[in-house]
Amino acid sequence: MFNRGIQHKTAQGAIGILASLILLSFSAIANAQTVSDCEAKIDVLITETKGAELLSKRAEMDRAGLIGKLKNALIKLDELKIGDAIQKVEDYRAKVVQLRDAGKPKISAKSAATLLTGADDVLACLGELQVKALQG
Repeated sequence: MFNRGIQHKTAQGAIGILASLILLSFSAIANAQTVSDCEAKIDVLITETKGAELLSKRAEMDRAGLIGKLKNALIKLDELKIGDAIQKVEDYRAKVVQLRDAGKPKISAKSAATLLTGADDVLACLGELQVKALQG
């Protein structure tokens, strides 16, 4: 009888663990990024870029170049070329860093921080999509 009690408690524990794992799986699926989620994040970043405080004489050219990189990322994402979309956003991020770190900064520190945070958010979204795509 004592042995049955242990088996029963062990079975209950296993069921509890299994239920927890199932809930975690559903939670991960619910939180998984979609192409639409990533597109929305890129759209937000485009809007933030339009409002960024660029400081150089070439400010509008720099802004157009940054926005172009993000629009190219959207095109690649629409084509489901996630790796290429990631590269476009990494190029965008590198340009923001270049503008921030120039001898005479060409973007305000606040704007640079906002754009870099947004780029990192987009890259995280795209990275999750890429992992999902590789898992099939």
